[in-house]
Amino acid sequence: MSQEEIIQEETASSGTQKVVAAKLDWRSVVDRISYNGIVKNVPYLAFIVLLGVFYIANSHLATEMQRERDAQQKALKELRWRNMDVQSKLMNAGMEAEVIRRGAGLGMKPLMIPAYKVVIDSVKGVVKK
Repeated sequence: MSQEEIIQEETASSGTQKVVAAKLDWRSVVDRISYNGIVKNVPYLAFIVLLGVFYIANSHLATEMQRERDAQQKALKELRWRNMDVQSKLMNAGMEAEVIRRGAGLGMKPLMIPAYKVVIDSVKGVVKK
């Protein structure tokens, strides 16, 4: 149907105007979907595809980062427990009773008198206690 026939039908009666409008709407939809319509919208379609690719890549990256973060938190938790274990062993090893017990194996005994400081006066050569 040509444009002239459509215009003539529009001027006829109001009942036929609805049919002609429906035909025009259908033709506009077909024109948009046809090869020419697709070719005209290639930049827009490419943009939509690019957005989809970025969305998929971003979700994959986010899940990978979450897995890595969970693994690092697990390793950190293990290191914290090791640190607390080493600190408690070091605190225990530094206690006086533990030092005496270990020294006894080497033949050392604790002092019965208090320790004193030896100071040498370099000018006079005198030793002071």
